[in-house]
Amino acid sequence: MTGHIVSADIGIYGPHAELSQSKAFARKSLLYGGSSYFRCSPQMLVTENDAFQKEIERVTSDRLSDLQVNPPSVVVTAPNAIIWHNQVFIEEDGNLKHLHEFQRPTDLRLWSPDVVRLARAMPHVIEIDKGYFVGTAGSQNYGHFIADDLGRLKGVENLGVVIFTSFGDSIDAVKTDVARSLGLVPRFIQPEIPARVHDFQYATPISIQPHIHNREAIKWVYDRFSCGTPTKRIFVPRLSGRRQIVNQEDLYPLLDKHGFETFDPASATFFQQVRAFSEAKIVLGVMGAGMGNTIFCQPGTNVGYISPEWWADVYYWELASACDHHYSVYFGRRTDPVKPSHEDDIVVDPKKFEGFLTRLLMI
Repeated sequence: MTGHIVSADIGIYGPHAELSQSKAFARKSLLYGGSSYFRCSPQMLVTENDAFQKEIERVTSDRLSDLQVNPPSVVVTAPNAIIWHNQVFIEEDGNLKHLHEFQRPTDLRLWSPDVVRLARAMPHVIEIDKGYFVGTAGSQNYGHFIADDLGRLKGVENLGVVIFTSFGDSIDAVKTDVARSLGLVPRFIQPEIPARVHDFQYATPISIQPHIHNREAIKWVYDRFSCGTPTKRIFVPRLSGRRQIVNQEDLYPLLDKHGFETFDPASATFFQQVRAFSEAKIVLGVMGAGMGNTIFCQPGTNVGYISPEWWADVYYWELASACDHHYSVYFGRRTDPVKPSHEDDIVVDPKKFEGFLTRLLMI
């Protein structure tokens, strides 16, 4: 792996990092130390498919013993950094170098091998005096912003300006609310237009997408934003896009019977979402960006997910483990076997689902 590395002398990011002796960075300071944890043992994994039940139990058992290690996060300052398409490049000795932290697989999947050449060839550059840039491969997604970006705002010092790449009105509004709540001035740049930041600050990643999280960063987010007393039971649906429960109306009587209130994150402001999840003692919801709000739930919260069968993604398992939550999943039947499992809608058996609910309340 090539590129310009900013974090290796305090904590190596990634297996291919090598010590950088560059003088391009004026200062480096530790934001979060490294953290490690074992995945929590799931409380329940319930499916409507015998073959998948055996598979998910096998996969889960194999992964329980994995120690998840996340490296430290470091704040660096540098002159004349260039941000383009949510990527960072550093000017040094007349050369433009692609920052190492943006060469992870999740970032590189959007890029050709000629990324640096393409950046050099861009003719129009916006000049910005100073700013602290926050961005990752998932910055356009609310859930990834909460888990992968929000904790990095701890590192803003005296610049007062936080720079985000614009990804549309909805997510930009969330980032604006967050920045202003921290006393910062948000500045949005368009992804296709390079921006040169003369006094540049940046915090290296606090997560290894799509899985491992830094527990120190999660604790800072929880301590800084969580509010309210956890007494409620909330149900979090997905009312648009993929992974909708097609027979959701059949489930509402069961949810009402067991004291669940329905909360739709997509129709709420950032701080309304924070409060709803902070006040939840039990959270049940469809896997998706809105369930990233469980980061605002107190340790020990009982979290249940609904997912299409054959989607054995561990992202939310990792998040629950890093947050010290109880983790359970109900895998409903898929509606279209031609689609990728994570894009398919879900059919839930009401009778089996009520059994899952009953057991969830007893954990």
